[in-house]
Amino acid sequence: DMPMDEDVVSEEDIAIYSKHLRENGFLGPNSWYVNGDANQDFLDTKKDHTLSMPVLFVHAAYDYVCDTTSTGFAIRMRALCPNLTERHLECGHWMAQEKPAELNKILSEWLDQQRSGFLKSAL
Repeated sequence: DMPMDEDVVSEEDIAIYSKHLRENGFLGPNSWYVNGDANQDFLDTKKDHTLSMPVLFVHAAYDYVCDTTSTGFAIRMRALCPNLTERHLECGHWMAQEKPAELNKILSEWLDQQRSGFLKSAL
């Protein structure tokens, strides 16, 4: 066994996750990961993969699960999301747990910018 990293997950977090997973199972949390073929089939029906709506992507500097900072993974996203905002956090894959205040600040600022832009365009 590896020791628990309290910077990533606390005993309280584990108790909450365990409670809800015992009550509800793993289907919901794992649905994205087991739905790859259906997602690809749906994507194959679309000619244009562009997302024209505002998109926020937060890169995690130490995310070794989905490294978008030192690989080419983000290149296609940039091409397909013309209204893309990118931000960076010095953390790993579990950014909402590792840097909750910083992530919430990024989300709040981005949402405020979107609301301001929407209100200006509505006038």
